[in-house]
Amino acid sequence: MIILTGLDDEDVVAEAAKVGAQTISSGAVRRDALSRDHSIRIERRKAADALRQSEERFAASPRTPRTSSSAIAYLHPRASSI
Repeated sequence: MIILTGLDDEDVVAEAAKVGAQTISSGAVRRDALSRDHSIRIERRKAADALRQSEERFAASPRTPRTSSSAIAYLHPRASSI
């Protein structure tokens, strides 16, 4: 959430932060700086989503049990193509 108030009011800034605003400006904003900040946040969100999906796939995958000799007890069929 990006809030541009045009006001120099710390109470407004504090209230915006309480409801989830991450970029708060009460002064002048350059278009290129705002665009860059927005792009960075989008990329961070994409990376966080990709990590979450990867962790979900890992959690759903069968675990490779280890034997007492630490030999591989299961090998995925596609592993031989690596």
